[in-house]
Amino acid sequence: MPFFKELRLRRTSAKSNKTTPNGSSTWSASTESNGTVPTTKSSSTLSSSHGATSTPASSIQPHQSTPNLNLTTTASKLSSTISQPPQRPVALAQGMASNRNSVAGMSIAQSTGSGPAPKQPTSAFAPRVLSVTENSWVNQKVLLVYGQVADPSQQALDGTLIVCHHQDNFPPTHWPVSESHFKALVHLSPGPNRVRFDFTSPKMLSNNTSIPSHSSWMNINYLPATTSPPVQLVILLGKDSPGTFDAVPERIQREGNDLDAATCKFRMAAYLWQAFTGEQMYRNGFGRRCFRFEEEWQSGTLTFRDRESGQMRSEAKIHVVRSEKTVKELRDLNVAQQYDKAAHSGDLFSIAMRAMKNHFKPTPGQKQYVSVLLLDAHWDTKAKTITGVIATAPTGVAFVELFSGDDGICHSWIEYGNGDGLSGGPPRQIVLTENDLRSRMAEEKKGKILKLSIHSVGQGSHNVEDFGQLISKSSVVKLPNGQTGFRGSKLGASQQAGSQPQQIILDSAIKQTSLLTSIKVYHGFAVDGLEFCYEDLTSQLFGKRGGQPGGSEFFLDTRRGEVMMGFNLRSGLWVDGIEILTSLGRRSGMYGNPTGGSG
Repeated sequence: MPFFKELRLRRTSAKSNKTTPNGSSTWSASTESNGTVPTTKSSSTLSSSHGATSTPASSIQPHQSTPNLNLTTTASKLSSTISQPPQRPVALAQGMASNRNSVAGMSIAQSTGSGPAPKQPTSAFAPRVLSVTENSWVNQKVLLVYGQVADPSQQALDGTLIVCHHQDNFPPTHWPVSESHFKALVHLSPGPNRVRFDFTSPKMLSNNTSIPSHSSWMNINYLPATTSPPVQLVILLGKDSPGTFDAVPERIQREGNDLDAATCKFRMAAYLWQAFTGEQMYRNGFGRRCFRFEEEWQSGTLTFRDRESGQMRSEAKIHVVRSEKTVKELRDLNVAQQYDKAAHSGDLFSIAMRAMKNHFKPTPGQKQYVSVLLLDAHWDTKAKTITGVIATAPTGVAFVELFSGDDGICHSWIEYGNGDGLSGGPPRQIVLTENDLRSRMAEEKKGKILKLSIHSVGQGSHNVEDFGQLISKSSVVKLPNGQTGFRGSKLGASQQAGSQPQQIILDSAIKQTSLLTSIKVYHGFAVDGLEFCYEDLTSQLFGKRGGQPGGSEFFLDTRRGEVMMGFNLRSGLWVDGIEILTSLGRRSGMYGNPTGGSG
């Protein structure tokens, strides 16, 4: 075979040239290190506050790696050792399981993963990732992880976590460790990724080598999602826009404020949305489900190193679209969504919708999922409001279904908006009257019980079993301060043993001197009661003190003016679970059974 005839073999010592008992000679061909190539200071836009002058030694390869390529003089044996390369990425095998060990004094070969796994004692200060299990599969490029260093209850440490990515294809990023807790973003490449986490602290002794003293490894597999429709990212400008955005002079001098800078920032923000969404879905028991972006092969912009070197990567595509409106028209106070005196506050949404339809040209019935950034947003110093901004969320009423008597099928309904967004979006509040609702029904059904099913844009729904009962005098409540209250629909069927009707009016709702500071939830596998606790040490009990002793207490941040806004419930025959919602956007988490009943 010509290939093997041309292979030049060098026998440097008796150790590298041996004769086996069967008379065949064997030798080892090893590669020498080319040394460490110094790099300039590279920092990531993910976290670049702690720059590094060089990339830390990599240990991303499996511990059980083949030390050197062994060759024999027998051609048949040589050919038998050659295997076909894998045709698709495969998960790292269990033999390469995460080694959450930290070893001082490792050899260079061990630190880079080219030698056998270190056998020295492990370190108690090796970072422990709690949010991701070994060999997990994820569908997002940037992964949010959190974990601990040592035991926070025994020794709270401050320091720095360094994330060294797979095969050094992404520069190391630095993240603060506060009281032994950390959060970090990890950039992943398609296929298997072996990531190293290093912990350093000025309060801990160093081994004075380039090898970190406290490290752990983790295998994570990234499989890009290609079967779900992508989210398109669009920057929308006025037709005469110079392509710049407002920023303070210091940042303009340091980062720039042109269209290129806006594109890089928008792309990074999009990956942060994706990382946050995936983590929140996972915490709530849905797995790391998240949306994906349309990507294209282009110069990477997620790190300064990529931008300086021109490294090509597959990253989110940003569409730049010019509107038919001028910058002055986009910044008009009459269309400013945040301006309470605007005559057409919903027009910006319609303007953006028309621009997207003109750009993507969807066919009838085709859906496009688009996130739009208006580059010409501007703070109006006279009106003290921001102009050229659209803020939308999946809220509002989509449609109401009307049922009469025992109807199992809806024959009458009311839709709010035709779905194209040109009417300013779905309303968040609607007014329904019995006369109007009954006029929409067939004549023979107008005198029967009227049932409503109200559906939101966010795909939630609420049923009103008897609309006439809901608006009757029996649902009106006279408050102690003389005002009139209104009972909503009952949740749960009150079929738990010992259930009794009960009504409570919170003191904090009618007395300005009563400050609600916390809510105790008494629960086991269902909710037994709520206790509302006030600053003056008084409380109001709704239900009973059942379930686990003492209940679960959720405190409000009254120093910041936080108040309770409402509840998120799951109910069926009884109230299975309840979650407290606050004015600061906080959620207590579900108390009781988070999967029981329906939400």
